[in-house]
This record gives sequence, structure tokens and C-alpha cells, in this order.
Amino acid sequence: MDHYNELVKSLDGNDHSWTTLMVKLCGTLKTVDKLVVFADSNVQLLLEKVAMLESLLKRGDSTVKGLEQKMH
Repeated sequence: MDHYNELVKSLDGNDHSWTTLMVKLCGTLKTVDKLVVFADSNVQLLLEKVAMLESLLKRGDSTVKGLEQKMH
């Protein structure tokens, strides 16, 4: 956010440092993009694991119900 604010300030004035600030901002955006992709892949992996756990729980519940019915 600092790079963005500096860039806006530079563009508002007569400062020619906007080119350097633009490069810094682009670098920051690339880093953020990589982090978002990484986080998204981790979320997908977690969703798959949650689905697997739900399946296991359903099978366990079904097994317990079956045993309860046999006992009564």
C-alpha cells in the first residue's frame, strides 16, 4: 500500500520517481498474485480433505446405526 500511495503522490506532483515506484508496485502485485495462487491451492487441498473426512464420518454413522439395529 505504501508503494501505491507514493506513486499517487508522485503522479500528482512533478516528481519523476513514478517510473521506479511503478516497477515496485508491479513487483508487489506479482508477489501478491503468487500468494493468492498458493492460498487457493491450499484451500482446494483442505476442501478435499474435509470432503474425505465427511465421507468417513457418514460411513461411521452408518456402521453405528447398523450395529444399533442388530442389537435391538
